[in-house]
Amino acid sequence: MYTSPFEPNFHSASDRVQLPYPTDDTREIVKLARATAARLYQPGHAFLKAGVGLVNICDRIHH
Repeated sequence: MYTSPFEPNFHSASDRVQLPYPTDDTREIVKLARATAARLYQPGHAFLKAGVGLVNICDRIHH
């Protein structure tokens, strides 16, 4: 997540989080994404953009 790079108080924050177990439950993924965003959020900054990336995705039958 980051603020506008054109603002004098530009701020950028990111984190990498690994799930402790495989899941296809989007509620779990969203819960973890929201908790991470809450931890990275800094009051006083108007964040412009945030994103979530997923890696090591596989079919349920491969677990």
